[in-house]
Amino acid sequence: MPQAKRLVTAALADKQGSIVRKAIKNVDYYMRRNYIAYRSHAKKKLAALEASLGAT
Repeated sequence: MPQAKRLVTAALADKQGSIVRKAIKNVDYYMRRNYIAYRSHAKKKLAALEASLGAT
């Protein structure tokens, strides 16, 4: 939700679009970083699950 607020605020505040571009770049950065973290956590959980299944 904060990302949507950032984009709406930027769109309403700036007539030239430079703030909107910055807001979109910012949202894109956080979406990429969140996806990378998601993949990392998924790999870690999968490895732990595989280790626990292999130990039995």
